[in-house]
Amino acid sequence: MMSSLGKNVRFFCLLSVALGIVLTGCGSSGPIVGGDIERRVYLLEGQDVDEPPEIDGGYAEVERLKQYPDAAEEDDAYGVIWLQCTISASGVATRIQVAQGGHPALETEALNVIQQLQFRPATRGGAPVQSQIQVPIIFQGPYAQPKENSSS
Repeated sequence: MMSSLGKNVRFFCLLSVALGIVLTGCGSSGPIVGGDIERRVYLLEGQDVDEPPEIDGGYAEVERLKQYPDAAEEDDAYGVIWLQCTISASGVATRIQVAQGGHPALETEALNVIQQLQFRPATRGGAPVQSQIQVPIIFQGPYAQPKENSSS
């Protein structure tokens, strides 16, 4: 038999969980993934360059090329896939590898995206040089995409 104090504690625990769900919006539009990650190229430490490499077209080019894979949608998968690669002096990504992964379909799509990107290479003394970078590819899932309003 549960005491009155035990019932009150249980009630307040359930109430706090319910309030947490309401206040954080859980279940309404899914988690916001990668909100604390800058959408840019991260130059790996220890490299002597004057200007780091950049994606031609900026991170918007990643968003334009990226597709949310059907297999990831079926599994309700989302997350940030960190890719590490070398950017050649001609601006091509080589030696691409997954630095931090997630769902296999998201990893595959992230690899496909980076292979399509063109980069402005890093420079040292005004000349293009090879550099090593990491790039986050953020997959929020189809539930985080803006809904199209069919009634105009």
